[in-house]
Amino acid sequence: MNRYFFATLLLWLLSLLSATAQENPRYYVNKQAIDSLGVEYITIHASQQFLSDKVRVELEYGQLNKSLASSETRISDVNGREVVFNSLLEVLNLLARQGYEYVDSFIDPFSNDGKTLKFLLRKLK
Repeated sequence: MNRYFFATLLLWLLSLLSATAQENPRYYVNKQAIDSLGVEYITIHASQQFLSDKVRVELEYGQLNKSLASSETRISDVNGREVVFNSLLEVLNLLARQGYEYVDSFIDPFSNDGKTLKFLLRKLK
Protein backbone atom coordinates (compact mmCIF):
# COMPACT_ATOMS: atom_id res chain seq x y z
CA MET A 1 0.00 0.00 0.00
CA ASN A 2 2.77 2.43 0.92
CA ARG A 3 4.62 1.68 -2.31
CA TYR A 4 1.61 2.59 -4.42
CA PHE A 5 1.02 5.76 -2.44
CA PHE A 6 4.62 6.93 -2.80
CA ALA A 7 4.75 5.98 -6.49
CA THR A 8 1.56 7.93 -7.14
CA LEU A 9 2.85 10.88 -5.12
CA LEU A 10 6.13 10.86 -7.05
CA LEU A 11 4.36 10.76 -10.43
CA TRP A 12 2.06 13.58 -9.35
CA LEU A 13 5.03 15.73 -8.25
CA LEU A 14 6.88 15.07 -11.51
CA SER A 15 3.84 16.03 -13.57
CA LEU A 16 3.37 19.16 -11.48
CA LEU A 17 7.00 20.18 -12.05
CA SER A 18 6.80 19.61 -15.79
CA ALA A 19 3.53 21.56 -16.02
CA THR A 20 5.00 24.58 -14.23
CA ALA A 21 8.32 24.54 -16.09
CA GLN A 22 8.69 27.83 -17.91
CA GLU A 23 9.97 27.94 -21.44
CA ASN A 24 11.06 31.09 -23.22
CA PRO A 25 7.78 32.62 -24.47
CA ARG A 26 7.48 33.47 -28.15
CA TYR A 27 6.74 36.95 -29.39
CA TYR A 28 5.49 37.90 -32.82
CA VAL A 29 5.53 40.74 -35.30
CA ASN A 30 3.37 40.60 -38.42
CA LYS A 31 2.23 37.12 -37.25
CA GLN A 32 5.79 35.80 -37.50
CA ALA A 33 7.87 34.67 -34.53
CA ILE A 34 10.61 37.21 -33.81
CA ASP A 35 13.20 34.52 -33.13
CA SER A 36 12.66 33.03 -36.62
CA LEU A 37 12.23 36.09 -38.86
CA GLY A 38 15.12 35.11 -41.12
CA VAL A 39 16.61 38.61 -41.23
CA GLU A 40 19.95 39.80 -39.91
CA TYR A 41 18.96 43.34 -38.83
CA ILE A 42 15.90 44.85 -37.18
CA THR A 43 15.10 48.30 -35.86
CA ILE A 44 12.92 49.15 -32.91
CA HIS A 45 11.08 52.37 -32.25
CA ALA A 46 9.67 52.87 -28.77
CA SER A 47 7.09 55.47 -27.85
CA GLN A 48 5.50 56.26 -24.54
CA GLN A 49 1.87 55.27 -24.16
CA PHE A 50 -0.55 58.19 -23.75
CA LEU A 51 -0.99 59.15 -20.06
CA SER A 52 1.16 56.23 -18.92
CA ASP A 53 4.73 55.24 -18.14
CA LYS A 54 4.42 52.16 -20.34
CA VAL A 55 6.25 51.81 -23.66
CA ARG A 56 4.81 50.68 -27.01
CA VAL A 57 7.21 49.20 -29.51
CA GLU A 58 7.26 49.04 -33.28
CA LEU A 59 9.64 46.57 -34.87
CA GLU A 60 10.79 46.84 -38.46
CA TYR A 61 12.64 44.18 -40.38
CA GLY A 62 11.80 45.18 -43.95
CA GLN A 63 8.17 44.10 -43.97
CA LEU A 64 5.61 45.96 -46.06
CA ASN A 65 3.55 48.15 -43.73
CA LYS A 66 0.02 49.08 -44.74
CA SER A 67 -0.05 51.99 -42.33
CA LEU A 68 2.25 53.63 -39.84
CA ALA A 69 2.18 52.05 -36.38
CA SER A 70 -0.13 49.27 -37.48
CA SER A 71 -0.46 45.81 -36.04
CA GLU A 72 2.15 44.61 -38.54
CA THR A 73 4.89 46.53 -36.72
CA ARG A 74 3.87 46.01 -33.08
CA ILE A 75 5.16 43.15 -30.95
CA SER A 76 2.40 40.75 -29.93
CA ASP A 77 2.09 37.64 -27.79
CA VAL A 78 1.01 34.16 -28.85
CA ASN A 79 -2.66 35.24 -28.63
CA GLY A 80 -2.13 38.20 -30.97
CA ARG A 81 -2.44 40.84 -28.23
CA GLU A 82 -0.04 43.78 -28.35
CA VAL A 83 2.66 43.63 -25.69
CA VAL A 84 3.19 46.85 -23.74
CA PHE A 85 6.51 47.17 -21.92
CA ASN A 86 7.59 48.90 -18.70
CA SER A 87 10.76 50.38 -20.22
CA LEU A 88 13.02 50.34 -23.24
CA LEU A 89 15.47 48.11 -21.38
CA GLU A 90 12.75 45.49 -21.02
CA VAL A 91 12.37 45.54 -24.81
CA LEU A 92 16.12 45.21 -25.39
CA ASN A 93 16.32 42.33 -22.89
CA LEU A 94 13.39 40.55 -24.56
CA LEU A 95 14.99 40.89 -27.99
CA ALA A 96 18.32 39.66 -26.57
CA ARG A 97 16.50 36.51 -25.39
CA GLN A 98 15.07 36.20 -28.92
CA GLY A 99 18.62 36.13 -30.33
CA TYR A 100 19.36 39.79 -31.15
CA GLU A 101 22.11 42.08 -29.91
CA TYR A 102 22.20 45.88 -29.72
CA VAL A 103 24.31 47.50 -32.44
CA ASP A 104 23.53 51.23 -32.46
CA SER A 105 20.89 53.88 -31.96
CA PHE A 106 20.17 56.76 -34.31
CA ILE A 107 17.77 59.60 -35.02
CA ASP A 108 15.31 58.62 -37.73
CA PRO A 109 15.92 61.05 -40.63
CA PHE A 110 12.42 60.44 -41.97
CA SER A 111 10.52 61.27 -38.79
CA ASN A 112 8.28 64.32 -38.71
CA ASP A 113 9.65 65.69 -35.46
CA GLY A 114 13.33 65.14 -36.33
CA LYS A 115 14.07 63.59 -32.95
CA THR A 116 12.63 60.07 -33.11
CA LEU A 117 15.18 57.61 -31.75
CA LYS A 118 15.49 54.13 -33.25
CA PHE A 119 17.62 51.19 -32.20
CA LEU A 120 19.43 48.85 -34.56
CA LEU A 121 19.82 45.22 -33.51
CA ARG A 122 21.56 42.32 -35.20
CA LYS A 123 20.71 38.62 -35.10
CA LEU A 124 23.37 36.55 -33.34
CA LYS A 125 24.64 33.64 -35.40
